[in-house]
Amino acid sequence: MRKRPTIIEVARRAGVSVGTVSNVLRGAAHLHQEDTVQRVKQAIAELNYRPSRVARSLVTRRTHTIGLIVEPQHGRLTTNPYLVGILDGVLECLSECGYQIKIITLVRVDRDYMLQQVQDHTTDGVLLVAPRSDSPLTQWVVEHEIPAVVVGSWLPHLPVSCVEVDNERAVYEGVRYLIELGHQRIGMVAGPLHQTSAIQRERGYLRALEEAGIPFEPHWLYRGDYTADSGRLGVLSLLQSDPNLTAVVCGNDRVAIGALQALQERGIPVPERVSILGFDDLPEGTLVTPRLTTIHHPRHEIGYMAAQLLLQRLNRADAPVERKMVPASLVVRESVAPPTPNIRPHHDRREIS
Repeated sequence: MRKRPTIIEVARRAGVSVGTVSNVLRGAAHLHQEDTVQRVKQAIAELNYRPSRVARSLVTRRTHTIGLIVEPQHGRLTTNPYLVGILDGVLECLSECGYQIKIITLVRVDRDYMLQQVQDHTTDGVLLVAPRSDSPLTQWVVEHEIPAVVVGSWLPHLPVSCVEVDNERAVYEGVRYLIELGHQRIGMVAGPLHQTSAIQRERGYLRALEEAGIPFEPHWLYRGDYTADSGRLGVLSLLQSDPNLTAVVCGNDRVAIGALQALQERGIPVPERVSILGFDDLPEGTLVTPRLTTIHHPRHEIGYMAAQLLLQRLNRADAPVERKMVPASLVVRESVAPPTPNIRPHHDRREIS
């Protein structure tokens, strides 16, 4: 049987000290130059080195386990591409540093139940995936000084670090693109107000209209949730209120796909009559016809950065609270086009309802 490689062998191969290897493994790679970190990672890979978790736990009194907490509004993790992308980035970072993950999926919003699920002391810190702004878990991590990072959202009222996409800027740029194409009557099917991301995206929409000198009409905005059903109901409600809308911005791709399907079922052509803009760049967006124009959400990068930030917090108790913003990008496909001049609404209000 081949002898298990040791941390000393890793250090020798990388040409560094054992302490440097230890720092990389425990998530403190920021203490060293990038080329040094890469040499250590290469040596670990070449030797197939795996640190003994039991030995490290006895020495550090840590479990070397990070909890990933998913609240019920996100549905099942395995069927939510947004969550899968976040998880993929988290796993990549943790595996590089010798940590394992404990996934905690909650099925209802109830304070006692939620706290019971997470208070088992089997994790060194937690990643909260886009929690509700009123989630009892956010107050729990503050009151009990639990090392934590919020993933995909920002909670300005709490001293907890976060990593998120620049939601407001992303939607602002998306709406500016629609305006540049000639759209003047633009609706939005927004997300729920208990999600910070939904509030930020709505702000981006409103700011783009204001800066373009387009007076906002309250009936252009429909607030629902981040589901396809919300998209179906929302787009029909918007067109019932204003049949002359030529574009609809959606809170995410699931909403956009629901809106697209609802319009197609009623014979309303996309994008000839109504353009549809999504958010997230999920794989499903390329499977519908027309393919979805959307805003790319760098989920993997956000997950990786959030895990990295949490590991740094574990190794430095006085680490400052940080808000890291990751830029998004517009992905142009076929569901958006310039408005057709002088086109009459395909249906009147009675027919759309």
